[in-house]
Amino acid sequence: NLNKSICSGDSVVIGTQSFNATGNYSVVLSSSENCDSTVNLALLVSSSLTPSVSISENKNNICLGEQAVFTATSINSGNAVNYQWLVNGNTVGTNSNKFTTNSLVNGDVVTVGISTSASCLTTNTATSNAITMTVNSVSFTIPNVEYCNGKSATVDLNIPQTNYSVFWKNG
Repeated sequence: NLNKSICSGDSVVIGTQSFNATGNYSVVLSSSENCDSTVNLALLVSSSLTPSVSISENKNNICLGEQAVFTATSINSGNAVNYQWLVNGNTVGTNSNKFTTNSLVNGDVVTVGISTSASCLTTNTATSNAITMTVNSVSFTIPNVEYCNGKSATVDLNIPQTNYSVFWKNG
């Protein structure tokens, strides 16, 4: 008895017969010494699949220095998947379905590529969708303010952005 799994487009040859469809087959192999053998074949033919990968982020609109977490989800890629994360086309991260960073700047583009050695695939690689990050930073200059010791002074920061907090520090 022979159990065999193959990919679509492949075949199994027993004696002079070739098989390329799922099913159970019985083949009699004859010899010149009248010693015939029967081979029973249980054949499973799997369709060819195309791997794919997509990524999502926990937050797309972040502040400069804030942590962002990206998660890759692969389909038709088997169990042994290798991940290569990219920011603006440059290699970053580790071989993981998650990528965490706090060093993104506005406009950075995050993608991931996968490779796999799974069988019955049309290709062994795939590239994800691209996520363009919005990274906000507040920039301003503090004007020179003349003040007298013990007196209050008003400082107008003229910050053009909204939704921000200001923390004062002396020194």
